[in-house]
Amino acid sequence: MRTPRDVARSVRLLARRRPRSAERYLEDHEAEWSSLAEASPEDAADILEAIDEDLAGKLIAELEPEQAADLLEELREDLAADLLGELPTFEAARVLDEMSPEAAADLLGVLEDEEEVQQLLDSMDEESAGEVRDLLTHDPESAGGLMTTDVAALPIGLTVGEAMARIRSLHEEYADLSYVYVVDDDGHLKGVLSFRDLVFRRPGDGLDEAMVPDPIAVSTTTDREEVAELVQRYHLFGLPVVDADRRLLGMVTTEAVLDAVQEEASEDFAVAVGTTGEDSVHLPIRRSIRHRLPWIAFDVAISATVVWTISLFDGVLTAFVVLAALMPLVARIGGDAGGRRWRWCSAGSSPTASRGATSVGSWRARSRSGSSTASSSGSSPAPSASASRRCAPGPIRCGSAPRCSSPHGRTSSSPGSRARRSR
Repeated sequence: MRTPRDVARSVRLLARRRPRSAERYLEDHEAEWSSLAEASPEDAADILEAIDEDLAGKLIAELEPEQAADLLEELREDLAADLLGELPTFEAARVLDEMSPEAAADLLGVLEDEEEVQQLLDSMDEESAGEVRDLLTHDPESAGGLMTTDVAALPIGLTVGEAMARIRSLHEEYADLSYVYVVDDDGHLKGVLSFRDLVFRRPGDGLDEAMVPDPIAVSTTTDREEVAELVQRYHLFGLPVVDADRRLLGMVTTEAVLDAVQEEASEDFAVAVGTTGEDSVHLPIRRSIRHRLPWIAFDVAISATVVWTISLFDGVLTAFVVLAALMPLVARIGGDAGGRRWRWCSAGSSPTASRGATSVGSWRARSRSGSSTASSSGSSPAPSASASRRCAPGPIRCGSAPRCSSPHGRTSSSPGSRARRSR
């Protein structure tokens, strides 16, 4: 007997190859949809992206708010926003309440109707709405726009034994407790802890002895490219986000950085080849044609202009046939030069552009390894500003990068959390 997860995978493959057949299956087996979405929201999201949007909205409406929230977080933002808009305001608000604050903010940021956004925020739980409103004030391409506010923090006055007991109680509230930040009574960031540091310490030791003090942090206005550089340079699972007074506001996870880098790279590449970011080999033919037709038409028009221009020099080409033989070479050189120029322009001054695709793969591996890697390794959670000062004189300001790598940075990691996938 097949499990719901097996059914989800089978329907996902069917939806990619024959969307109409998948739609008929889902209509005939409505009772299976809820268990399918609960068992594998990732596969369920792929199914919804492949089938008709009206049916997708109907299927979302049949789910419990928690299930619908998990599924929407896996969808493309534009489709998720459209499906959320088809729900009644009260039900949509319940779904947003179940989502992580950063995912809800990303989703509401896609909606163009400000009045609709305000209605949804007013209908949400007061605490959740407040967190989402705060996130919406930040630039989506900054650390503030990428961060999550679901961050575990402990007061610095605790002992190691008390901290272990507190972490056990936080386990149900936070999905990832690979590392916990240490703050003072006013919320100022003082350090970061790993489980290894706690396990091998005596219960009576203070947190100020076990923590890595003064970790590298970024501000809410730090550009995501700089965040990506720090994450990659120090092999981190996340970066704390602080305000001007170094109060802990949230954390940018590696997965959020990876999603942002992949989204930007996908959009740039899609524009270069004349399509859109949502285009894929699984997209229905008609939609794919609509996406590619404008660029193809433009390309045909430019090519026709070139042909007409060359025809004006028919006499010259007749007299000097060798010029015709050189035309493909000139076209090839021009294409290569244009491709290189596009790459330079799209990469700009990005610190990650010169690191290559290997870095993205390593981020993905570290992001998936999550808490198991952090808890079992002997690494420090993050490079401290004090360690960086030993190799680069001068203070490390919020959002600035150290001038050389500290020993902590080469083996460090910090927590990651789930963020939406960009398809």
